[in-house]
Amino acid sequence: MRFNKAVCILGSGIFVLKMMLYMPMVIYVPALAFNQVTGVNLHLITPLVCVVCIFYTTVGGLKAVVWTDTLQTILMLLGVVVVLVMGTIRVGGPGVVWERNDFSGRLEFLKYAVNTL
Repeated sequence: MRFNKAVCILGSGIFVLKMMLYMPMVIYVPALAFNQVTGVNLHLITPLVCVVCIFYTTVGGLKAVVWTDTLQTILMLLGVVVVLVMGTIRVGGPGVVWERNDFSGRLEFLKYAVNTL
């Protein structure tokens, strides 16, 4: 009621275009990750990802999607911490990491911090 019919059609068209450009990326990225890990054909995984997402959202609703996003965020943060710790241990500890970064010139922020004080 706020806008006339032309504005509503334009807004709807822009939304549909946005979703048509956005959804292929949302489907392709997890399918590509699954393909890289398992070696299963990408064209077989893509419809499977679509069906699983549609089924999961339909059965569980928004609450299930929110909980899944929460769990995914926690797992991703834990994964980053594990990779950081294991990588640091594997190269010889925090001292070695610090020395290698200092030697390669990656600790320039310290030079800027000292110069500004």
